Amino acid sequence: MLVERSGNGSASECFVRGRPRVTGISVRLPMRKLLSLVFLVSVGCDDGATPTTTRIDSAGVSIVTMSPDTSGLPKWRLSDEPELALGARDDVPGHDLYQVNHAVQLQDGRLVVADGGSGELRYFDQTGELTTRVGGRGEGPGEFQWFGWLRRRPGDSVLVYDPFQQRLSMFDPAGHLVRTSPVRGYDSIPFPGLEMAWESRTLLLRRGLLPPSFSDVQRPAFQLYLGRLGESAVELVGEYAGDAGYHLQSNQSVTVWPVPFGPRTAVAAHDDRWYVGDNARFVIDVFAPDGRQTHSFRRADPPVPVTASDVEQFVAEVLTGIPVERRDRLAAVLEDVEAPSTQPTFGAANHLRQLPSLLPAQDGTLWVLEYTWQRDAPTRWMVVDSSGVAVGQVVLPPHHAPLYIARELVIIHVRDALDVETVRVHRLVQAGQEPAQAA
Repeated sequence: MLVERSGNGSASECFVRGRPRVTGISVRLPMRKLLSLVFLVSVGCDDGATPTTTRIDSAGVSIVTMSPDTSGLPKWRLSDEPELALGARDDVPGHDLYQVNHAVQLQDGRLVVADGGSGELRYFDQTGELTTRVGGRGEGPGEFQWFGWLRRRPGDSVLVYDPFQQRLSMFDPAGHLVRTSPVRGYDSIPFPGLEMAWESRTLLLRRGLLPPSFSDVQRPAFQLYLGRLGESAVELVGEYAGDAGYHLQSNQSVTVWPVPFGPRTAVAAHDDRWYVGDNARFVIDVFAPDGRQTHSFRRADPPVPVTASDVEQFVAEVLTGIPVERRDRLAAVLEDVEAPSTQPTFGAANHLRQLPSLLPAQDGTLWVLEYTWQRDAPTRWMVVDSSGVAVGQVVLPPHHAPLYIARELVIIHVRDALDVETVRVHRLVQAGQEPAQAA
């Protein structure tokens, strides 16, 4: 049986479970509550909103198709001034940030920043003062080789995954180490990657597969499994095409070079769902923690052709910052690589890995990065609610990578032309309007 619904882009579509269509909402809320609802009520069902259709397939999966026309979506930007700025000051304890790749906000307002350069978790209060620093580079309990990801847990505990040590570490609200858990010893996955660990002790594990041959342009597959902490059994969820790369074998090693405009597959996880999106076409599949697929978000984007000029500029972008001794060889390789005829539909190019292609927000929405391959260009993000309806669009300045999206604010990582890093907390402001103060 096929059930179809259609709407013009409300928070959960204009017709929901037989309830009447609502075309206007008037509310008076404190700013802190209004900002949390901003993407959920501002689109409504006006004629200018983005049309959306939904059908339920035979497996009960909601197939949601969005229009590529985003002109009717509300546009948002960062506040002119940050609420808080960390970094770029060696004379202030903890502000000498380097290789920051994760940050979260705790319920009491503190920020926890994962500083990759020092291997430390740094806790800052609402004024930006460093209150606690834990960890450090090493292999002992509570120490890190690298930060794979950082998650806030109930009660302001923090869970950290170190991919080099294949280890989870849990810290209490004061920053004290509570426990560590190894992530290894699973059937069929000798060296798993970990995408997510839920409160239920369920794990989303990743296994990379070798390409069938080490030549030409390929997308080596990877598999996703569900497992549990402390148990060896795993369940295969699916196999997916990985990032496109040019594989070149020499002697006993294989070098993988980026492919201009090559497609990629993104995986992102949150407290109650996880996503897999292949940007060769706009398809983002949504799963519950138990592996059951609930939605498939799709968008019928018109193809964007890749021109010779695009490839030339792309190669110049990739070569930026490459040491001279490697640059000529890489340039020669990239000249021989055949680029796809069309650009990917969303996400960041392979050389812009600091930008997440999919970023789940704390309010249940998903930020989807519109395809970008230029370092110095602004980035545009489509905000999609939990039912697959596009409810807003955010534009961020160049070199601003979002790390964490709360209901009222966004934590941004900024790297300037001198490679100096800062972490900033901004509020979202509707384009064309001045920022309002929180009540």
